[in-house]
Amino acid sequence: LIADGSLLDFMRQISTFGLSLVKLDIRQESDRHTDAMDAITTHLGIG
Repeated sequence: LIADGSLLDFMRQISTFGLSLVKLDIRQESDRHTDAMDAITTHLGIG
């Protein structure tokens, strides 16, 4: 396993809470997706 820190925490949350990851077409509403990804990476301290 090469994940540690925030990535490992995220993987544990997925395993625990059953979050399913799906493909996302970011061409539509790309500004909203950019804002969401910015908020997520900032919260995780990686953005």
